[in-house]
Amino acid sequence: MTYKEPYGAGQVPPWPRFGADDLPRGVTLDELAQAWLDPNEREWALQDATEVCYGNPDVTWEFILRLLKAAPTGDDLGRVAAGPLEDFIQAFAHEQIDKMEMEAERNASFRDALKGVWFRGRNDETTLRLCALGCYDLNTKKERKE
Repeated sequence: MTYKEPYGAGQVPPWPRFGADDLPRGVTLDELAQAWLDPNEREWALQDATEVCYGNPDVTWEFILRLLKAAPTGDDLGRVAAGPLEDFIQAFAHEQIDKMEMEAERNASFRDALKGVWFRGRNDETTLRLCALGCYDLNTKKERKE
């Protein structure tokens, strides 16, 4: 399918939306997270994760939390930050920022992953809140909170 317009922050492409029980290939979120972290399975898992990350924000959120729980190394955590978490923030931060702040309060892995997120913010409250969580705004060059 060819898209005529680019999709940016807050815009979701017209891909199918998946629920937690009907992911591509019939895998569970835990299986997709494990495959995404496994270099031998990464090719198909990246494709499926991309479809999930631009679909349902609730499923995407659960996928990110399962990735963070399963990520055994700092390198894996960095890949989660630079991949699905950045995608989630670009697409859904304006509607999900409260949830992200609550998770950051209780989840050290999530806090660490946020420090690896670079995004193109706007001059708005959500951008300021993301920077306070540790994300880096490429537009304003706001420093991360350490």
